[in-house]
Parts: sequence; C-alpha cells; structure tokens
Amino acid sequence: MRQVAAVPGDFVEELGQPLRLPPQVEIESIVGRGKRSITFRAAHAGAPVALKVYRRRFIDKYRRRYGLNIARYEYERNVAFHAVDALRPFAARPIAVFDDAAVCSLCFVQEFVVGVSLKELAARQGSVPPETLEAGQRIVFAASAAGLFDLDISTRNIMVRRTAAGWMPVVYDFNLVPQYLFPPNPWVALAYRSGLRARSHRDHRALRNWARLSRS
Repeated sequence: MRQVAAVPGDFVEELGQPLRLPPQVEIESIVGRGKRSITFRAAHAGAPVALKVYRRRFIDKYRRRYGLNIARYEYERNVAFHAVDALRPFAARPIAVFDDAAVCSLCFVQEFVVGVSLKELAARQGSVPPETLEAGQRIVFAASAAGLFDLDISTRNIMVRRTAAGWMPVVYDFNLVPQYLFPPNPWVALAYRSGLRARSHRDHRALRNWARLSRS
C-alpha cells in the first residue's frame, strides 16, 4: 500500500481517511473538490486519467442508506451510460474501480476530459451555444429511453469540449442516486408513484438551468 506522495498536503482530514493509491496510478495534481469525492489528474498504466477518491462520510452514507458501494455504483452507472450508442459521445469513458480496502482507498478511474466547464464557456461567450443546448436535450431523451435518470447534469457538473459539431457537453459525474428510488419525503414518493413527477424531472430542470445561463 502506498501513501500518496505526488501531491503535497495531508488529505486525511478532508477525506476522513488516509489517501492510499491503487496499483499503477500516479497522481499529478488536484482538479476538483466535489461534495462526495476529490478528483485528481493522474496517470494509469501511463495514460492520463481522472482519479476520484471518495470522502469517508459518503462511503459510509451510501453503504448505510442505500446498501451501495459508492465507487462501484458510480463505475457501473458510468458503464451503463457509456454503453448506449447515442450517449457514448457525451460520456467520459469508465476505466477501472478499486474497492478493496486492503489494497487502496476506495476510488474510481475514468477518462480525463479535456475541455472547459459549461459555466466558464457561457461566461466567455456570453451564452451557452445552441448546439450545446440541443445536445443536452438529446442526452436526456436518450438516457430516459435507456432507463437512466437523475444524471446529475447541473451547470456546475458539465464539461464541454470543442468538436467538429461545435461545443459538446460531457457527462462525467455518475454517483448521484436517483431520487425516485429514494424519495426524500412521502409527498415526493407519491408524486413519482402517481406519475405527477416524471423520473426525468430533475434532468429536464437541469437543462432549463443550462438555458438560463444563456439569458443571464
């Protein structure tokens, strides 16, 4: 087991546990601090990747409340999304999950997405490009058709990269548990059961927030 040494600083307090690297992974830098994990730019078997290491309190919460291993859950949800032909161009590629506590910290290895955040693009250009908004609609409809909901595509959770078709969004955060599976209260549960709230409700709400960036 290796203690992380490539990045200065002590992550014990932030993660709630020591940071122990999986085999064949070398950390280069921190690229994000999310609610449930810290993301590093790293090298895995010589290739650039994103390494997500989970915070202890969310490891425990997912196991206790949902009966899930958060790293394996995110990996498998990413795999399901990436397996859909219509969604693959908009998905970070899942690479590996490490969930043996005797070997390393609970973590997930994913394609490193080179691009800019949706918010940064909107600020730079004055709006979200129309092709980006249209791609967002295609993502939500294709995901719904595949039975994938609550994609966690808030404006702060989307990267965009330049392609021949323009600025295309990339979904990379897959650890949100769908609300319809674990409603926060009886009223929301009833809304889902009765059909008053569609399972894709929060995905369409997120897209409306993308559009609001164009109007702000």
